[in-house]
This record gives sequence, C-alpha cells and structure tokens, in this order.
Amino acid sequence: MVKQLIVFLIIIALTVAVMVYYHVNTESPFDGEAFFGPKERPTEPSPAPQNKRP
Repeated sequence: MVKQLIVFLIIIALTVAVMVYYHVNTESPFDGEAFFGPKERPTEPSPAPQNKRP
C-alpha cells in the first residue's frame, strides 16, 4: 500500500514538473496583438495649431 502511494506521488510530481517546464518555456498567447492591439504606442500629434475654417 505504501509503495503504491509513493509511486502515485512520484507520478504527480513528474506531471507537475513537466507542466511547469512547459509553462515557463512557452510564450504567453495573451501578449498577442489580437488581445491588446499593437505593442508600439502611436505617435503623439504635433502641437501645431489646426487650420480653422474661414
């Protein structure tokens, strides 16, 4: 009975280790432009006065 418990815990530990390794070495899909738009900020408009209509 104790041997089965030890084997079960080793399998769980290995599974968690593999998932952590995968998570750390994989790029997050939520950093993509589809979620948050382009990563570069748009340029600020120049402070020049705008043309007024006559």
